[in-house]
Amino acid sequence: MDERDYLRPAEQHSRGRDYRTLQATVLGSMLQRPKTVGPVLAELTEEDFSGLEKDLYIAIRDLFNAGSPVEERALLHRIDTEDVEDGWPEILQGLKTCAVEDPLPYCRMLRECVTLDRLRDAAFGLQYAQTMEDAEKAVAAVNACLSQKRNKRVISIQDAVMRYQAELQEKYKKGRVKYLDWGVDYLTEVLDSELGDFVVIGGYPSAGKTLLSLQCARRIAEQHRVGYFSFETGSRKLTQRLLTAASGVPLRRMKHNDLHDPDYNALSKGIETLYALPFSIVEAAGMTVAEMQAVTLAERFKVIFVDYLQLVYQSGSSRYEKVTEISQQLHRLAQEHGVLVVALAQLSRPEKASKDSKPTPPGMSSLRESGQIEQDADAIALLYPENPNDRKSLRILKIAKNKEGEPVNPCKLELRGEVQLFQEQFAERPRPAYDKSKKKPGRDDGQESLPL
Repeated sequence: MDERDYLRPAEQHSRGRDYRTLQATVLGSMLQRPKTVGPVLAELTEEDFSGLEKDLYIAIRDLFNAGSPVEERALLHRIDTEDVEDGWPEILQGLKTCAVEDPLPYCRMLRECVTLDRLRDAAFGLQYAQTMEDAEKAVAAVNACLSQKRNKRVISIQDAVMRYQAELQEKYKKGRVKYLDWGVDYLTEVLDSELGDFVVIGGYPSAGKTLLSLQCARRIAEQHRVGYFSFETGSRKLTQRLLTAASGVPLRRMKHNDLHDPDYNALSKGIETLYALPFSIVEAAGMTVAEMQAVTLAERFKVIFVDYLQLVYQSGSSRYEKVTEISQQLHRLAQEHGVLVVALAQLSRPEKASKDSKPTPPGMSSLRESGQIEQDADAIALLYPENPNDRKSLRILKIAKNKEGEPVNPCKLELRGEVQLFQEQFAERPRPAYDKSKKKPGRDDGQESLPL
């Protein structure tokens, strides 16, 4: 088949996602409808084209960037003389017959074809990898393809405010926006968490980080698909802790098989509750962030918990360098894939205080081994005992960083270790609780749209 045999009437280009057909549709639309050139250039790069089509895309882009009209005579002037004599005028006329009104859906299909080709190449490299280093590079290439990351995305302030106005209209119809429910009212009311955020829960050893994270993960799994990456606790022990919280049967009685008929009934209901959740435990000892990302994408997790950050495997010459890289990679994972990443982190133990003096409460600088964590996180919650010398002491939960929130006082949690739950003890709520019985704020009765 000749290289230009793809030139067919536009109605024949809806039969599938053929790579060359899609190239012709996009380029023909740019030639026939100059107003589509800018939007297409924002969606695609020259790497999405090949052969003659790539040359033509570059010529169109250069004309547009120079402020010149994208027309046939100017394009022919930019293309090599040999190519013009070899039939370029006929090629351009043929491409125009492939034009469609809106080429942007075809841009996305073309980009998908290119991504699939790159994924096949990466999979080929994985198949013939000779060393673990080669395999890790191939996996990284796969993840890079799946991220669909563009080098730049420029949005004018006009487009930005118009998009936000449309978003406001949708929010107005639905009423108050509902953010993530953490299963702990303090976190739910203070953190307006969304998919794509990177949240860190820091705590001293044995302060209850894992218990708190399991309580949060169980509630979040009622809203999104959750993956729990455990680097130090096996799935059996985590399942026991989840089940005792769901059933109310004390953990010690479960572990010692000291159960009675009411306990079995409660456990049966707890099992039924957990069984219905889109929740997975990943025994992650030795995993890298790249491997976690691969599992997250394969399992379609929308929220992942990492227990805990300093145990993730990472090569490097020092602990500071390793933890810094882990934090940055988790932040990129959250942003590039729209996944909420909740990472637990160890705090450096405070210096021992005298009996008469109060211990200094931890801050963001207490996060162990790297200051990068406090730079990357969208929100940081710190968990520590009110009295370090009393194992049964109340726990303090403090929001140390909240990019999109206001400062609030800490709350106190009662550790109910027998059923693996934290119970809040509010002196006062961090913000007024929303009364669902009230009408939607900012909306008059009978009014269906926002007066903007």
